[in-house]
Amino acid sequence: MKKTVSSLIIAGLIVNAVPTILPINTASAAKITTAAKIKTTANAKIVAGQKNINLNGVNGKLSSIVYKGKTLYSVKEIAAAFKVKYFYDKKSTSYKLSGNGKTISFKQNDSFMLNGNKKVSLYAPVTSYKNQMYIHLDPVVLGLDGDYIYNASSQSWYISTNKLVKGSASDAKWIDGSRVMFMNEVGEDGSTYLMDVQKKSFKQFNTTEMSVSPDGKQAVYTDENDMLMLADLVNGTTRQLNSDNDAYKANFIWSADGSKVFFLQGDTSAIISSVSIIDGTITKILDDKKDYKSDLRVSQDGKKLVYTLGNTAVTKYTDDAKTDVSDIDTTNTDPQLFLADLTASTLAPVAITASTENKNFASILADGSVIYLGDNTEDENKLPVLYKISSDGKTASTLVDDKEINSVQVSAQGNIFILVEEQDGSSGIYQLNGTSLVKKATFKDTISTFSVSPDETKFALTVSNDNGDHIEIFKNGNSDRLTKN
Repeated sequence: MKKTVSSLIIAGLIVNAVPTILPINTASAAKITTAAKIKTTANAKIVAGQKNINLNGVNGKLSSIVYKGKTLYSVKEIAAAFKVKYFYDKKSTSYKLSGNGKTISFKQNDSFMLNGNKKVSLYAPVTSYKNQMYIHLDPVVLGLDGDYIYNASSQSWYISTNKLVKGSASDAKWIDGSRVMFMNEVGEDGSTYLMDVQKKSFKQFNTTEMSVSPDGKQAVYTDENDMLMLADLVNGTTRQLNSDNDAYKANFIWSADGSKVFFLQGDTSAIISSVSIIDGTITKILDDKKDYKSDLRVSQDGKKLVYTLGNTAVTKYTDDAKTDVSDIDTTNTDPQLFLADLTASTLAPVAITASTENKNFASILADGSVIYLGDNTEDENKLPVLYKISSDGKTASTLVDDKEINSVQVSAQGNIFILVEEQDGSSGIYQLNGTSLVKKATFKDTISTFSVSPDETKFALTVSNDNGDHIEIFKNGNSDRLTKN
């Protein structure tokens, strides 16, 4: 159950983590070439200090002054943070920040700056103090093609030297060691982003369901006509895979070798099929006329698949014309997990569960066993339980039953991670190590989804607050924003 919490800039501060002080206030961080001496602004009291910032996911300080009730920030340190040149231009008698195709210019005591040739208002005049210039931060960050988020309650800044994707973003997943995929909604429009977490460069696709190949070089999705499309993420080209099957398709799962993609097909998701990436041939794997399959998963060796299926409720009528409903029988309609051997001559899925709780986050482990999260929706006081079913589907055991588990993931290395809502309302990520849990991170904010990087050193997080959802990358005790809601 999600809890509403106050918005914080940094969702991922580990408890007792020590912030790293950025080297942006050292003499070598940025040099200014000037032929004019900077005169200290007079006739008003100046209070000097430092403000907390998070620059691209690293905690630090930024020198500041308060002058006539306005907080201004060191131009020299801003230049160092953005790695741009800072100099005095004799011809225009103005100070300039220049780099990455952007130029900002301003003069001491002016209440505006020039972003290129565009005049931008400042909420206070450019002010000098102890031979350093101080300026209104927001327009400078935006003018250098960066982005920011200010937390008024903690009086701290998150500053990105790249633009953040705007919207309500969610469900971030790692596709390799440097890129994540996530959904983003702006108004009623949804799309999928593939983003480099360091450069914050991205590719956008007008689809809300996309699956990336194991090597991260291709992605499959459907167009508005439910035709399968294959995007080459290296050269940017896209081609249509099939031309004669416009049935609804969803839940795309790549084979480990990248040669084909499994998916659910049909308006009621009754069919399991696969498509060849080479020639686009669609092959039906299972068509047992049983509707509403979901959560399709395929083992890494391609020999097994598992899915969830609940029997359809039986509607009873009082008349032969079936116009008057007398009862709806939901007996035995609870969702169950089915396991199938893809190497068998005849595919014969077998139910491996029989319990009444919901079954989520099913995964097939390397040894052929299946894990899933059982959630009893009829008893709010009963905690979810993480179960493991043996590879033959006959024996079930309990892995975790004492945590409020919200999500489960099996990493690329085969390790099990869980996202937990703690009793104090914080969020925690644990790794299951044999029969014990090892806590990997604690977060003050509500984390609704998480994804473990292939090397297990980073987490991609969906952070939820009053303004919606956004994406952060957590590493070594620091969080870096990818999106802005």
